[in-house]
Parts: sequence; structure tokens; C-alpha cells
Amino acid sequence: MATVTYTAEKYTVQLIGAFANYLPHTGAEVLGMISLPNAQGKDVYLIAVPDGQLTDGKKFADAHQIRYPISRWQFDLALDLLRNEGPIKVVANDDSNNRNVFLQTDLESVGEEESSGTRSGL
Repeated sequence: MATVTYTAEKYTVQLIGAFANYLPHTGAEVLGMISLPNAQGKDVYLIAVPDGQLTDGKKFADAHQIRYPISRWQFDLALDLLRNEGPIKVVANDDSNNRNVFLQTDLESVGEEESSGTRSGL
């Protein structure tokens, strides 16, 4: 079992259903992909597929990347987390028997407001 842990410094999002090669031999339609580059090791790709087309993910890791299929609602949540929180830690387990990917934030205070600025001049 190899676990990859790193802080996501950047990400890219692709929202085109033309990524058949990203999930080979599954027949799954790909709705979009979030790429989480890792300068020290394996990159993680979260690949959105329609509900009901989820695959086990066991075929999609190699020496340089982990491609993990997720549902559309998980894709939306991951994108929201990446856009609105930081830093984001990526924890990916590429063991073929138990492949998981987690995104997590640092500890935050309960009731913390994201912005304390006020709008003026309206």
C-alpha cells in the first residue's frame, strides 16, 4: 500500500465529455476532470462520471498518477472546496485493494466567516 499526501498548490478543471482514454475499458462517459498536480510524486485526477456509471477505480493508477472516478455531485463538492478553502491537503491511497482519495482542509474555528469585509458606496 502506498499513500500519497501533499498540499494542493494548483488545480485545473476540464468540463468536456471527451476523455474516454482517462477511464479505459469501462464504457463510462466522462463529464469532467479535476487535475491536482504533485511536484513530489503522483498526480491525482478526480474524474466525474454520471451516477450509475461509477467504476471501482482499481485499474487507474501507475507510477505517475492516480485517476479516481467520482460521481457528479462529488465533483461539484471537490470543486467548491478547492475554490473556497485553502490550504487543501490531498491524501490518496493507490493500493489496488483499497483505493481512496481524500481532500481535507486545515482545522478551522466553528462559525469562522470567510470574509469580514464590508461593502460600501452602494
